[in-house]
Amino acid sequence: MLKRFRFNTEMLSSKTLAKIEAYVQAQIGRADIPGASLAIVQGDRVLLAKGFGTTEKGDSKPVTPDTLFQIGSLTKSFTAIAILQLRDRGLIDLDASVQRYLPWFRVADKQASTRITVRHLLNHTSGIPTTADRIIWQTPKTIQPSLEEGVRALRTVKLHSPPDVSWQYANMGYNTLGLIVEVVSGQPYPEYIERHILKPLGMGHSTFDLQTAAWLG
Repeated sequence: MLKRFRFNTEMLSSKTLAKIEAYVQAQIGRADIPGASLAIVQGDRVLLAKGFGTTEKGDSKPVTPDTLFQIGSLTKSFTAIAILQLRDRGLIDLDASVQRYLPWFRVADKQASTRITVRHLLNHTSGIPTTADRIIWQTPKTIQPSLEEGVRALRTVKLHSPPDVSWQYANMGYNTLGLIVEVVSGQPYPEYIERHILKPLGMGHSTFDLQTAAWLG
């Protein structure tokens, strides 16, 4: 997937685009990553679409503007959009307890569990620690067979602080939001995202399916 950068200025000159291109190339080298793709969009015009480097270290396959990448934590943006879409439909209250939507939800602290809200999960202020994601994917032995079972495993996790006290990046907070999307919408998370976000945006080269990704790639 291409990263898209929008500029609310006058049309960028070829000289400016060349500087941006050189900057991206330098950052790729500094970060010691094999390659990346970049698109610069202004209004409805694509000003620059270019690939840099290769798909793997030591790989001769060059990155192009159409090369597929694992989206990783950018998935959180789509999860947040889904939550806000459901909020706009009156189906989710951001300041409601997570237990309104997942009655069984809890962490090790039973009382704190009742105070964690949807907004806390969105803002990474729930108290769920960064290390909580180890309960679902740290080793083959701890991988949970489903999203729900992964979220249920939070019942053993101790918070790093009470809810709404401090910020700490938490993948498991967003996994919990993904499950809320499923429960409230009545659709599996991948289906909801594809139907309500990817397709309306015309993102035909984005997919959850590995076989489809292999075909697109």
